[in-house]
Amino acid sequence: MQVDVLCKLCGNALKTVSHALWGYSKLKSIRLNCGMMSGVERVDELAFLDLMLLSSSRLSRAELELLGIVLWKVWFRRNRVIHGGSLLQHEEVVGCSYRWKLSASGSLKLNVDVVLCVDKQLMGVGLVLRDHSGLVVRAAA
Repeated sequence: MQVDVLCKLCGNALKTVSHALWGYSKLKSIRLNCGMMSGVERVDELAFLDLMLLSSSRLSRAELELLGIVLWKVWFRRNRVIHGGSLLQHEEVVGCSYRWKLSASGSLKLNVDVVLCVDKQLMGVGLVLRDHSGLVVRAAA
């Protein structure tokens, strides 16, 4: 069995989380438009864990939440292209107005996500239960 180690989009970089979510050269305008890492030298070359550690020390909670949304949309955009869909424009990735909203005081909020792989007959489910302040009470996958 041959394992493909190169990025399917650019074909010349190793397929890593860091490359897919942040380092891919065509994501430069997204990195610049979100402006969260301005002033950081060679931010496109950071390992993903280093990017997260740096982000947690430089960004506010709201900015970290927005970064999470942007990274999710980059991942969604990448998978959409790889699996034959159309490319989301950069504005659709950075210009995101979606914000997770806290639940009412004294209540809990459950977020669920599901992924299906029909050809392999596989399914994955992720759940996050948060309290009214946004703190994770339980999580499962």
